[in-house]
Amino acid sequence: MGWEKMNEHECKCPCGKGRIYTESYSDDWNRYETRGPYIECDECKNRYHIESFHYNHHPGKEYSIHYCVANDYPAYSGTPYHGKFTFSYNVKDVKPVQYFVENYSLDSLHKVLDMFEQYKTYKNIPDTGSGSVAREIVRRYKSWYNTQRIKTISEVVSEAIHEYYSFELQFDTIAKGKAEHETYMQEKKDNSIRLDL
Repeated sequence: MGWEKMNEHECKCPCGKGRIYTESYSDDWNRYETRGPYIECDECKNRYHIESFHYNHHPGKEYSIHYCVANDYPAYSGTPYHGKFTFSYNVKDVKPVQYFVENYSLDSLHKVLDMFEQYKTYKNIPDTGSGSVAREIVRRYKSWYNTQRIKTISEVVSEAIHEYYSFELQFDTIAKGKAEHETYMQEKKDNSIRLDL
């Protein structure tokens, strides 16, 4: 059997002439999902769209907060807030140096290189401070190429350092963009209508 509708939750739309609602469904395998929210008001559909923000602070404690956002609210136009490989990385698509440039500051890479020169093998690198970052880079590299040979990884980190500013985006630029985007999103929420759903 398919999904069965269990109930609806609704609230008044911003103009008060219609409603906004979500639908809850379950199936025979005790799976649950919520669909919507949907705007059931022509006037509000012409003025607003809904943006939802999902939170999962603890397993089983997921929840969403929904906002009516004006259709003409300006799009984000600040500094880019994620690089091509900030959240995911396919080694077939790009050299590892770009991943390192986008995910680590130049200062961190210098300290990692110092760690590699000092300790020579992964097991000798301390798991504190810059050593933790160095070990993280080794584990990442091993997941791509199945090797944790420090000499090889040092050469890649060294290349990332020398080519750092030849890339369009670096770690610091992305961090600046994330801060700008966070401010933008908070301002958008403050200037939108939170729905009681």
